[in-house]
Amino acid sequence: MKFQSSDFSPILTVVVCTYNSEIYLKSCLNSIADQKLPNVKLHIIDGGSSDATKNIVNDAGDLIDFFVSEIDNGVYDAMNKAIAGIRGGWVLFLGADDRLLPGVLPRLVNILGQADSVNTLFYGDVYRPSENFLYDGKFSIYKLMRRNICQQAILYPRPAFDRDVFDLSFPINADYILNIKLFLREEVKKIYIPVCVSYYEDISDGISRNRHDDRLLEARRAIALEFGGVVPFIFASAIDFKEWLRNKFLKIFRGLAGI
Repeated sequence: MKFQSSDFSPILTVVVCTYNSEIYLKSCLNSIADQKLPNVKLHIIDGGSSDATKNIVNDAGDLIDFFVSEIDNGVYDAMNKAIAGIRGGWVLFLGADDRLLPGVLPRLVNILGQADSVNTLFYGDVYRPSENFLYDGKFSIYKLMRRNICQQAILYPRPAFDRDVFDLSFPINADYILNIKLFLREEVKKIYIPVCVSYYEDISDGISRNRHDDRLLEARRAIALEFGGVVPFIFASAIDFKEWLRNKFLKIFRGLAGI
């Protein structure tokens, strides 16, 4: 089932990736419907859901500019499919369990309309209701080596994906790998905007709760060396060693405590 979007190239495309998430999807779409503008497009990439997702999409009518429902290889595969169908402007990725903050789309469109380069990555903050926590301010490459920017706060410039897309060999951390590469690429301008973009639910059984990946550590060091040079590599290595010591200590402590 596919709806083809128009030839109009929007300034911002909001992409919602979903799979059997009917209990969340309607709230997500409602948060967009209340503030959608003519130069904002909404694409829904569904992984072949067997629940009521298609009915919810049909009920949304003209709100949705593009919809596809077919089996994929996970959320990052869905994101790459979305990228292939977007020709210009910026891209914001949401999960079905996320919601945009009220009134944020007009603010974002205004910011994008004043950008002096189509190769500028903008990022703001997200609010985590379960923790009553705003995440997480301005990032340097060194802060990014410690933790990722929340994807639901990033406005990716479409041209950036001409060189890099989401690496499907990282089923949990592909966005983190991509963000490090983009931050280290000098041709991509990075601008923090003090705007809370979305509610990021980060549900306890979701993919985001399990981000530990030993391959990530090796890849992060390799990317730091390739794109950034010796200093970022040393910094990444120091972070990894600190994490190794922490895990080693916890393992010993749990052994002594009989946990």
